[in-house]
Amino acid sequence: MENVPLLYFFLIVMAMSILHRKKKQQTKSWLSFLLISTSVVFLSACSSNTLTLEKDTLETNEVGLALIKGQTNDQAELTIDGTVVPHEEGNFSYEVKLTKDTPQKVIVTTHYKKEKLSKTVTIAPSKAFVKHVADEEKRLAAEAKEKAEKEKIAKEKAAAESAIVLSETTPTQENYDKAFTLVKALTDENKSFSERLEKVKQTIQLAAAKAEKMKTAEVALATAETQPTKPHYETAKLAIAQVPGGAEELAKRLDTVNSTIVAAEQESARQAAAEVTRLAETGGDQGGPVTTEMVFVTPTGKKYHAGKCGNGTYTEATMDDALARGLTPCSKCF
Repeated sequence: MENVPLLYFFLIVMAMSILHRKKKQQTKSWLSFLLISTSVVFLSACSSNTLTLEKDTLETNEVGLALIKGQTNDQAELTIDGTVVPHEEGNFSYEVKLTKDTPQKVIVTTHYKKEKLSKTVTIAPSKAFVKHVADEEKRLAAEAKEKAEKEKIAKEKAAAESAIVLSETTPTQENYDKAFTLVKALTDENKSFSERLEKVKQTIQLAAAKAEKMKTAEVALATAETQPTKPHYETAKLAIAQVPGGAEELAKRLDTVNSTIVAAEQESARQAAAEVTRLAETGGDQGGPVTTEMVFVTPTGKKYHAGKCGNGTYTEATMDDALARGLTPCSKCF
């Protein structure tokens, strides 16, 4: 289509030159022939498929945009890279945007009366666009890095939070150590986490101290239970009093030991009083041989002894009293 005006102009010029010839009849014949030929050529050209591009190589602006311009038959269908593009009386323009800093080839195609024409336009990235792409890549990389760092911090914080909660609900040294390690490894220091861990640490230390005091009290109480004497009772009482937060169960057991000791003292006093009464009633003489042998007994024992035999609380008693209580002689002493 782009050659039609030139051809049409050429034929007109020829027609005008012939008009100046002297032979008018011949001139009219030639003129008629040229005008008819010109019309035929023009009409034929207008009814064919055409495609003209202003430029077949374009350079983008700083953001990667380039504008393809051209002309085609006003009845033709125009597509660019497969996309139908509208045109106005054959004139068209189409904006292309590069996404990479490398050249891109664009195919421009027209269809008219089963005729197809295609041309290629090369879109070259400008220096400004190449710089823009590089800057954009740096920006996106920085954003990705920042996002990854935030996600890492959030993940670390969540793990530390879970570990601290576990150490608070179950304050063992193992749970505390795990939480401490996670908090220590945090990218950003967390004062709240450190304060909570310090409380857990104090709780564990108090529990450890109580356990140690409880162990000491248990040993002292066990001794008092097997050997219910005043000194053992006082030792156990002091040990229990030193247990942080108290030890109610141990205190109850200690009360039982005290009851045993009091009962033994009362029994010993009763026996002494009974002996005094007996001697007073007999005047110290029963008119015959009187057994005055003395032995040693314990409040809960089943044997009488010649002396203190082993651990326990021993009191003196007459052989008669020992026999009256149903006691039998100790195999070690007799």
